[in-house]
Amino acid sequence: MEIVPFFAVENGIAAGPAAAIHVGGGRYELAKMAVDPAHQGAGLGFLLGEAVVDWVRAQHAQSLFLVTNSSLQGAIRLYERLGFQHAPLPPGSEYARADVYMELGGL
Repeated sequence: MEIVPFFAVENGIAAGPAAAIHVGGGRYELAKMAVDPAHQGAGLGFLLGEAVVDWVRAQHAQSLFLVTNSSLQGAIRLYERLGFQHAPLPPGSEYARADVYMELGGL
């Protein structure tokens, strides 16, 4: 499994991480994306997500997906702005609290 880390940096300070995880078959997972509350509101989450999407596209991937929790409405709106679409949660998710599945196809 290949994991590629990404970091948002603001004024020389690490403000948030994300990862692109290659799960096989041309599919990647967007995982562990977060922005420190002290740095939220500046658009860093969108830029961080956009960097992952752009990198995955450059890998000629088939799709990029994520799982999250429905209580994280701000994050879900951000993923929607990045172009992710809601889809049924696949059975057997390894994330116990995940109840939302989103995918960005047509990369």
